[in-house]
Amino acid sequence: MTSLDIAFMTVLWNRILERFDKTSVKLQEKSLDLSVAVKLLKSLREYIGSIRNNFNDIEKVALSLS
Repeated sequence: MTSLDIAFMTVLWNRILERFDKTSVKLQEKSLDLSVAVKLLKSLREYIGSIRNNFNDIEKVALSLS
């Protein structure tokens, strides 16, 4: 793997895991309403889908890191 590949994967996975972590924290709240949980999971799914459209942005950040 080249340094650009590593930087790209680092940026990509950092964004994905940060969002999963934030969603997970919210889902573990005791006062969480079921409708809010559904919205959180839908939002997470949409975010993951939108990452495909942000390839150029992720690549720019990776280029600046490598």
